[in-house]
Amino acid sequence: MTPTVCINYCSANNWAYAGVEFGGCDEQLHETGFQGISDSSCNMPCNGDPTETCGGSNIIMVYWDGDFDIPSSPPTLWRSFWAYSGCFVDSTDQRTFPTQVQTIGGVTPASCADACAFNGYTMMGTENGEECWCGNSTGAATQAPESDCTMTCNADRDFLCGDANRLSVYHHNPGPQETYTNQCIPNFNSSQYGSILASPKEPSTSQTGWDGALLRIIDVLTEGQTTWSLLSACQNCNETWLDTSLDGGFLTPVISLSDDAPPMISINLFQGESVLFQTKSTLPAGYNGYAGYCASPSPYPPDLGLSPTDGPILLGNGRADAWAMCPNTSAFPVNRLDLVLEPIANHPHYNIQECISVDLFLE
Repeated sequence: MTPTVCINYCSANNWAYAGVEFGGCDEQLHETGFQGISDSSCNMPCNGDPTETCGGSNIIMVYWDGDFDIPSSPPTLWRSFWAYSGCFVDSTDQRTFPTQVQTIGGVTPASCADACAFNGYTMMGTENGEECWCGNSTGAATQAPESDCTMTCNADRDFLCGDANRLSVYHHNPGPQETYTNQCIPNFNSSQYGSILASPKEPSTSQTGWDGALLRIIDVLTEGQTTWSLLSACQNCNETWLDTSLDGGFLTPVISLSDDAPPMISINLFQGESVLFQTKSTLPAGYNGYAGYCASPSPYPPDLGLSPTDGPILLGNGRADAWAMCPNTSAFPVNRLDLVLEPIANHPHYNIQECISVDLFLE
């Protein structure tokens, strides 16, 4: 071991600190309030190079990479409805929360909140740097000083994830009241609407999360004279059509980017699947498309300004409240967000836990 070896190792693991002590290496300050001492006390030769110094007995030489983001438990998780409750005592004999869950990409406050919300819980806590626990109440658990919850999250050192037998606890505040009628607007005039805006029902728990987008009609497969397209948030995928038309229950691609593009129409919509369009000439004669779409009233009170637009929302298969954007794990580009009606578990092309519930506003 040498200081250079230790620094390179810690840097490769995204740690801000490296320390050599007793001839070895460490990556974090385990407690706060340490006092500096004389450099002459760091006099133990390094195991890997005795001409260099690696701290001493119970004395550590600390190196810092210059990036000083103080780890924290944020008061709210980005713009979501999750808020910090405090540091609480936990124990293996009497758990504060009953359910431990696995998260995608390691445990952070955001990933733990997403996992617990998916499983129907309204509270969650991170513990020991790498555990995620879910529940609906802290019960008789004792609140501990904030200084007890100082362990950084293994998956993201910018955040705190409790400590040994300590939970960094967050709770979910109720979101805005929404009322889905799941009814079609009679005599709807669709001429003023041509775009579909997918808007998350709840803002993302992380700064890098998805905040919504205008959907595009992207081409996903061509075989002979037949092309299939679907609605996606992918902004770099190939598209032939600019807008959609909603008329008489039919959702139809309009305004072609190609002079020779054959007309396309929507085909049957199924639970757990995407909104699909197919070249009309390759379908049975007389088939004019799937007529299960319509405009439905916005579920949000107009005077509260909770919706991104003043327009109505899209209903499909009698449901306006079951849309989601799901990362497509088998498509190119991988994990592009495709529109799905009422996602299902164990689907071959997406993980239901990663799907984002959305409203589809007509613009």
